[in-house]
Amino acid sequence: MRCAYPHCFNLVDSSKALGGFSGTLTALTFTAMIFLAGRERGQHPGVERTLVVFLGAFASMVVATYLYSGAASEELPGGRAAVEAFVASLAFSCALLQLFLGIAQLMADRDFGGVVMFARRLADWVVGMLIFGFMGSTAVSAAGLFKNESAAWDSLLGIGCVAMFVLLFGWVL
Repeated sequence: MRCAYPHCFNLVDSSKALGGFSGTLTALTFTAMIFLAGRERGQHPGVERTLVVFLGAFASMVVATYLYSGAASEELPGGRAAVEAFVASLAFSCALLQLFLGIAQLMADRDFGGVVMFARRLADWVVGMLIFGFMGSTAVSAAGLFKNESAAWDSLLGIGCVAMFVLLFGWVL
């Protein structure tokens, strides 16, 4: 099979898949918010803090799903699709971080001591690193849309993203 673009990355197909994933997480976050809002107020103190974090994640996921659908509706990857996909990825990344922080807050509200530390470290270090790597890859893919993969990564943006990821990884360790 021959690739349609020099880098063999189809931005439109990627946006379709990520839009579906984002939409599914949006629905699950909405369901969690409704479930938490239906709890007795005095029975679960601190649920308001968790709802605020989940509400931020929900709003970011709605925006990401909308932007991914815009990028997925493009017939051919181009400048507009690349910008839509990059901004959608940014909103989705923020939503994922908020979602993990909301889970950590939910564990803290329920006094799950060991789980709280694990969830916070997971959100701070692992999810943050993955998001940074995902956003760097998305930026290089969007900027190098009509270049081959090695030319896109050999650009100033590609080298800068790799260098910053290595520095962040070293700082985390």
